[in-house]
Amino acid sequence: MPNKKSASVQRASTEAGPGGEESVDKIRDIIFGSQMRDYERKFSQLEERIMKEVSRLREEQEKRLAALEQSIDRELESLLERLSGEHDDRLAAEQDLAEALAGLGEDLKQTAGDLRQQIEQQSRALGEEIGARQAEAGDQLARETGSLREQKVDRSDLSALFNELAMRIAGDAPQTGGSPPEGNGKA
Repeated sequence: MPNKKSASVQRASTEAGPGGEESVDKIRDIIFGSQMRDYERKFSQLEERIMKEVSRLREEQEKRLAALEQSIDRELESLLERLSGEHDDRLAAEQDLAEALAGLGEDLKQTAGDLRQQIEQQSRALGEEIGARQAEAGDQLARETGSLREQKVDRSDLSALFNELAMRIAGDAPQTGGSPPEGNGKA
């Protein structure tokens, strides 16, 4: 009972002539064309998912950095307002001016140190989260790649199939449908 693929293979081999490279290409396309298109589609989908995840992570990082910048700007504006108010108050009393400036200088150093610490902590946290997300994306890519590798056709099986097919086309082997003949691997 010949199926559609074997009928198509026979038709392609008779159309291209004996031993023609076109017939091998046509046979390959008839036998494996849909599988290859399926693999290409899966790789394309995987690449698209990874690109979306990377884009999402980049957007999330940009949002967080923008929020951090806004927080710093607000804090700096607050400090500047406080500094301005304190400075105006200290101008009224000359004797307290030196003490207020010294205290303000210490406050600014402390606040700058605190802000620097907060920025470093948030930066480390963002770096760790990005690293974790990248590792997660890498793991997902590895899982998907492993899955695709498990589904692909083994080269030796493909080679044996092509050898048997070539021998059948050339009329050298009986049309039994069994496994390819054992031998030295020459086609």
